[in-house]
Amino acid sequence: MSESVHLYIKRNKYSFVAILSLIFMLIATYIEYLSHEAGDGQFVAFLISSKTWIGVFKEFSFALIIALIISWGIEESSRHELNETISKRMSEIQENVFASTFGRAINRAIISEVENLVLKADFVRSKHRAIYNLHIKNARDLDSNLREFDVVIADVTTSYFVKNVSGVARDFPVKIELEKPPFDELKDFVFIESVTIDGKELAKTDVAKGDEDAPDSDNFKKFEHTIKGIPPGAEVEVVNKFRGIKLLNDVEIWRSLLPSDGMTLIVNFPKEASKSGAHALHREELRLRTFNQASGMYEWAIDNAVLPHQGIVFWWRCGGHQVGRLSDAHSGVGTAGSPSKGKAKVAAFTLETRN
Repeated sequence: MSESVHLYIKRNKYSFVAILSLIFMLIATYIEYLSHEAGDGQFVAFLISSKTWIGVFKEFSFALIIALIISWGIEESSRHELNETISKRMSEIQENVFASTFGRAINRAIISEVENLVLKADFVRSKHRAIYNLHIKNARDLDSNLREFDVVIADVTTSYFVKNVSGVARDFPVKIELEKPPFDELKDFVFIESVTIDGKELAKTDVAKGDEDAPDSDNFKKFEHTIKGIPPGAEVEVVNKFRGIKLLNDVEIWRSLLPSDGMTLIVNFPKEASKSGAHALHREELRLRTFNQASGMYEWAIDNAVLPHQGIVFWWRCGGHQVGRLSDAHSGVGTAGSPSKGKAKVAAFTLETRN
């Protein structure tokens, strides 16, 4: 019974404030009448006087405004205090849950990082796949005005499904960061060929706009296109095609900044590559699904869940070719199976989602 009364008062608190203001205003008016020591015959005249009602409405309005301000201030203060208490209790509960569930006293900063990267993610990927077709080409074949030196052309296709796991419709930004070549004269030959969303390829003007909307840095060509209003639980397929230019001896990192159910990498190495390999940036070993040593085709996979910033690093060495004035010391590749411990030049392609 007491709980229902309390709830009723809480829901109608502003009405009670108004009623109390009216009561006190009437009392003040009556006291004012008595102070004039008017006779009984003058009471009606006093009540219907315009001056009386002007005073009544002024007093009522003033009292009501003050009451509402005080009530609002107390409510806001109480709400702020309640939110702080709830936030503090939630943090304590989360730490206690980790401690009791896993038997580990995990630092709050680590828990926050897990929350931000995984537990609070609005989107997750599935069927994440990349195909790298690598072949050697002379720079003069790209532009007859260039000097002669060999580079590796990387024609890349990435594809994935992105799913909205939040409870409301969300925009998803398709972001590409494509490393610029180490040769200034070849920067114009790094480009995004196409972006396809749910089977519909973006118009060249849209691709150009996405390029303009994401200003390039000194080392990366950037692209961004927003997919509007993906409904909760809905999936969208994204396919990107682009071209990069790499060194004859080079390292590439393929990673995702979204949680994913796995990653599949197919690389067609140059036939001139004498050494190549790959390694998972993950707690699980990279699995070699299939390969053809004669053609240089290798397919690797991470079959477990992939967290943001995890991925696959792979490398190749075409030692029999020259790269102009660049020496092998810049290539960052050693013997087959592992990058060198020298100054590795790491090329990175990332598809990012930032909220």
